[in-house]
Amino acid sequence: MGPMMVMGVALAPGAERLGAFAFVPGADKGGRTVAPRGPALLQRLIGDVLPLAVRYGADPSRAALMGHSMSGQFVLEARARSAPFKRFAAVSPSIWWNPAVIAAQPQQGGSGLFLTVGAEEEAPGLPGPHLARRMVSNLRDLATASGASLTILADEDHGSAPFASLPAILRFVART
Repeated sequence: MGPMMVMGVALAPGAERLGAFAFVPGADKGGRTVAPRGPALLQRLIGDVLPLAVRYGADPSRAALMGHSMSGQFVLEARARSAPFKRFAAVSPSIWWNPAVIAAQPQQGGSGLFLTVGAEEEAPGLPGPHLARRMVSNLRDLATASGASLTILADEDHGSAPFASLPAILRFVART
């Protein structure tokens, strides 16, 4: 791998993370409706963060967007809206929040899409609500629909999947 610039975007402490990444309304664990702020975040990334990265020397033609969990769902929603990134990496995306994102993916093939999930995210013995999220099954459906390859990480769960997948994501992003 050659040199690359990696930028992280963090939410403010105490920020409501579901709505921050959501493109459609949904309900949180308490049943309260969450207002989607994902479109505004995407505009901020495109209008403010990406130009800042370019100003510091990043090549915009190699820009990639990566996310885990709800931010992984955000990556898929951004890809469905033709966001100006060359590559997209979704780790354990919360497709259960908006399963329509599978059908909304562009039909250009999956070569610009990296998908990964921990095998333990849909393991027998998990509580019913966790199994209902279909973390592995939803990604299998997405890989089939989009033509993207899917890596299922043995022995990894929702919390460990982003760390276990990071080397592969960096190699995927570094490809020209």
